[in-house]
This record gives sequence, C-alpha cells and structure tokens, in this order.
Amino acid sequence: MERGSAGPHKNGSSPSCFSGGMVGIGADDGVPEKRQHYLDLAAEITHTCHESYSRSATKLGPEAFRFDGGAEATATRLSDRYYILRPEVIESYMYMWRLTHDPKYRQWGWEAVEALEKHCRVESGYSGIRDVYASTVSHDNMQQSFFLSETLKYLYLLFSDDDLLPLDDWVFNTEAHPVPVVRKSCLQEHGGPRDTEQTHPECPAQPPDLGFMPAHSETLMRGKTNLERSGSATEQKEGESVSGE
Repeated sequence: MERGSAGPHKNGSSPSCFSGGMVGIGADDGVPEKRQHYLDLAAEITHTCHESYSRSATKLGPEAFRFDGGAEATATRLSDRYYILRPEVIESYMYMWRLTHDPKYRQWGWEAVEALEKHCRVESGYSGIRDVYASTVSHDNMQQSFFLSETLKYLYLLFSDDDLLPLDDWVFNTEAHPVPVVRKSCLQEHGGPRDTEQTHPECPAQPPDLGFMPAHSETLMRGKTNLERSGSATEQKEGESVSGE
C-alpha cells in the first residue's frame, strides 16, 4: 500500500513477485494447522502476479501494476510498462510447482517461454521491451545478467524432475545460486564440515553440473515434454475421479 497526493492506493511490482514462492516454502516452518493457509496465500500471490502477465498484449508483466482507478493488475503509468527479463514471477511458478504439482504453474511458465521467444528474442540474445501493452514491441537493446542466472534457470528447474536440486537439500539465494542445506549431523564436534568424501545420507552432495545455461533448444524441449506429461496426468486423474463417482 502506498500513500500519494490522491490518497492510498494498492499496487504490486514484478520484483516483489518472488514472495509467492517465499511464502510457499515457508509454510512448513509454521504451525501445522496454518500450513494450508500459507500455501493458499502463496497461491493467491502467484496468481495475482500471473494476472499481471496475462492482462498485457505481450503476455509479459510490467515492472509495476496497480489495483485502483479501475485497474486490475495492470500498469497505469507509462514509466511502469517496461519488462527487463525479470525472473521473480517464474521463480514463484517453480516453487509452487514443486510444492503442489499443480500443472497450471508449468502451463504459466510455458506461456512465459512463448512470450519471451516471440517478443524478446533478438539476433544476438534476448532484449527487454519498453511497453508490454504494445502489440508492436520496442526493444531496450539490453540483456540483463539475471536473465541467464535466474530467469532461464528457474524455467529449466520448473520443467525438470523434483530430484534435480531438491528443495529439502538446497536453498536458492537472491541470485538463484544453489546453497546446500547443512544439517547438524553433518558437522564435526568443533563445528567444521565432515570429510566431503563421506557419503552420509544427510550431508549435502556437490551441486549437479547443469552446464548453465543448457542449450536453449534443450530447455524448450524439456519444457514442452514435461508440460505435456503434466497435462496427461491431470486428465487421467480427472477421469479416475469421474469414474469413481
């Protein structure tokens, strides 16, 4: 909530959209009876951020969006309409997929992939765009470093199996670098890490060599295959539910 000369108004921003995933992964650390409440809250935040994407002509989200004056998850200022290849919305999709396995998160991620390919792909890489609501885009001629280290990485993980950097064993810092979870049982009495050659079940392994970033065609193929697999599983589950009735 911000307060300006015209009074208070509600707004959101693309950088703050990481909070959907943050609230989701924090649900397990709360009291058990509140877990579902926090997961629902995480889903609502992520849904709102997705709306900021789906309501634009390019299906990419603006830097900031508002909920007043008739606006619903849309930018009302020209200075807020740009998109610079940010990762935060994709980040929440990835976390919510891992936590719920609801196929809509992969579907939303695939929509983002298609939008990136259509509107941001240029001859030498990917570029941000100046107005997500314009049907003919104007590129800002800049590929931010976080596009490779975060946006594409979270897309890759969204369409990967859960045992690739599992959330129980790895934490992603603010720049999406995987940091191992070191449990007390993995520490020596003096506080130092055990011999890394030991294969203790609770000790973190070395992070897998993902070759970041993987070939772009591989990322797209993995996404498409796993998206189709998720859709088929959902259809089968719904069919079983109907037949069970």
